[in-house]
Amino acid sequence: TLGRAAETFLRLPWAGVVFFDGKTARRVVEGLRYSNGIALSADLTTLFVTETTGRRLLGYSIQPSGDLVLQATLDAETGLDNIS
Repeated sequence: TLGRAAETFLRLPWAGVVFFDGKTARRVVEGLRYSNGIALSADLTTLFVTETTGRRLLGYSIQPSGDLVLQATLDAETGLDNIS
């Protein structure tokens, strides 16, 4: 769609992360630039998110409520994609 193309080529911060508790979903991170990869640390305490057009890897600590708190940002010189 036109909106998707605009987000990609203009690097618009329209992406985010949603938390689902089994019954309801809510957005816990907003303003990401084409987030296209997400991974959970082995100890289940950190969520990693990539921004493809933002060229960053973000590390969030996971709160008991499901909220995320940004703990680290790694700027990359390339568009990051799916991670595992």
